[in-house]
Amino acid sequence: MPANQVQEDPVKAERLLSLLNPEQRDLVATRRSFCKPCGQNKRLHQITVICKAGGCAGISLIHGRCKLRRWPAPGSDSNGTPITMPPPPPPPPEEPEWMSRPAVAHAAHQTPRNTAAPGTPINDVFIYGFPGLYAGANTELHHQIVLWRSMGLSIHLIPSDPGYRNEALYPEMIERGVTVHEADDFDAILPGAPVLGFCNDRFLTNLDRILERSHNTVFVNCMTWLFEMEKRRHREGKLAAFLYQNDAVRQKSQVALQAINPDADVQYLTFKPYFNAEAYPFVDRRADDRFAIGHISRQDADKFAADTLRIWESIEVPGAVPKRGIMLGFGRPSEEKIGMPADWITTYENQNTLSQQDFYARTDVIVQPTDTTENWPRIGLEAMASGTVLIVDNRGGWQQMIEHGKTGWLCDTPEDFITYATRMAHEPEERRALARAARERLDQLAGASSSKESWLSVLDELGVRPSVPAGSDS
Repeated sequence: MPANQVQEDPVKAERLLSLLNPEQRDLVATRRSFCKPCGQNKRLHQITVICKAGGCAGISLIHGRCKLRRWPAPGSDSNGTPITMPPPPPPPPEEPEWMSRPAVAHAAHQTPRNTAAPGTPINDVFIYGFPGLYAGANTELHHQIVLWRSMGLSIHLIPSDPGYRNEALYPEMIERGVTVHEADDFDAILPGAPVLGFCNDRFLTNLDRILERSHNTVFVNCMTWLFEMEKRRHREGKLAAFLYQNDAVRQKSQVALQAINPDADVQYLTFKPYFNAEAYPFVDRRADDRFAIGHISRQDADKFAADTLRIWESIEVPGAVPKRGIMLGFGRPSEEKIGMPADWITTYENQNTLSQQDFYARTDVIVQPTDTTENWPRIGLEAMASGTVLIVDNRGGWQQMIEHGKTGWLCDTPEDFITYATRMAHEPEERRALARAARERLDQLAGASSSKESWLSVLDELGVRPSVPAGSDS
């Protein structure tokens, strides 16, 4: 037996164990696996060991000796004062299996078959997915297609859903001259043409098939965080470029992605998203016989702060003006998060029961505390176009979108939401002034001219040379 290993009578060890409370005994059993020499020995006293950091003041572990020790007073110091041990530190996050493989350069996936011939002009952009009227990425794609077509680009959609002909925007896509291929028809991709996925997990899943036709793979992440599959595909060198709506998010994501794969040929680009304000009429004069508060999002619990209803209830309105509330995108996840709204609040499941345009026309302000950090929130652009004043969190894309006190309100606390919403209820002329200023700022943020300029720069980096029709702005 090694000199540093203490041999004790198993009966004595059992007696010592019996002095522990059930929680301590469970902890002893749990910690067995952390001392491999002990785990290999079947003697009772040699497997009942525990680290001090385990939160049990009555037992300590001497690695390699397997000795069960008693402190003078289990669970207390010499004065009888209970001892509170710190909890064990959390285990380090497990590195995913794919990170153990070497990073692959994107150039390794370029072949003569998936690369445009030298000197070949590219005026085609392929998108895997389909645009929509509701929810961020799908709506984002819709507006960009409107702009791209005005720039003379040849746009190709490869739907990921075989039911694409039933999509609400299918007739408009055909009318705008967009080429709609069959679902998952990757053979339609022209060699070297950019293929974009707008926050589409199916795009990441099907990258191998896409790479057979074009190496020019571009992922547009509309979030402020990275998808696990996005990181994995980047490690594998299967993405040529990452595209962002927000330069602050681009900078943060670029650092994280380059730590996964430092390939210098991968591009990190920012575009200024286009917003088609014509789809959202500006409503200047609204009903004065009520004050309406709104919340609009997809049905995601994180889009609602837990105290949303308390904030809404605390907003004060003039005595003669009733308070109304409208929540568009409210369902079981949000109800489980914040509870059932009061009778003065009307909820709608989605845009099929109330259109976004009708929602904004009926609401004076959006009071929307959330548990998320928004990247470039589409509802902000929709509200600014429609004349609804934004009262939102002071973080993320809202900070770039809103000039505090001029085009909306940025809030740090629940009390801020209550204060600014109450102010808007009592100052209708100031509210209208903020709404008009926000509508003017919208052209700077997402107008056709500035967005075209940014897209021309991005497309040039992707090897695309659009043919811009003269006199076309939208």
